[in-house]
Amino acid sequence: MKRKRRFYDGIDESLLPLKKRKKRYSDFLPGLRCQLSAQLPPSLLPLHAIAGPVRVFQKEITKSDRDKKQHRLLLSKALPALEGMMTPAEKIELTNGAGLRTRTLDRLGRTYALTLKRLGSAGYYRIMGDDYGRLVADNKFRRGQHLDLWAFRVGRDHTGSASPGELQMVVVNHEKARKEQVQAHGDGEEFKTEESTFSSA
Repeated sequence: MKRKRRFYDGIDESLLPLKKRKKRYSDFLPGLRCQLSAQLPPSLLPLHAIAGPVRVFQKEITKSDRDKKQHRLLLSKALPALEGMMTPAEKIELTNGAGLRTRTLDRLGRTYALTLKRLGSAGYYRIMGDDYGRLVADNKFRRGQHLDLWAFRVGRDHTGSASPGELQMVVVNHEKARKEQVQAHGDGEEFKTEESTFSSA
């Protein structure tokens, strides 16, 4: 089906009203960095670096993601972008009883103490923890919304340490994305590979 031409196609974006301009990840990143910096405790400042954030997963929010009984965000069997940021020790923690504890933020910089685990015979990643219900409520998760998961590392600039820093995550939910490729998984959940509303262009 041929896309209907919009009246502003071909016009320099800088001349368009703000609401007509494309939201880009490069526009979002500075604000996110400021929010993260403002929320970090003094013990972690000054920042050595915020490595990332890197978008590591996207999906459409399902009914089970909001279910108070299940109390978890189901991710995927493989998260290569996230795995590439993790240390060997962190990968081991994923599959032990306690899981990998991670400080997780939302788009407003609110923090949640959550745990990343890889459970079950299928080996799906899950985000769990006592704060998960608060994350859902604070951000008004709704079935059909799109969710982006970002990961980054935080360190200090005065230690001279070779430590990779603390792995943290950001969860951003939004109403829609421009491109979708639906992949059906064995447990009935639908996962999507999408271009986020925050374009990397």
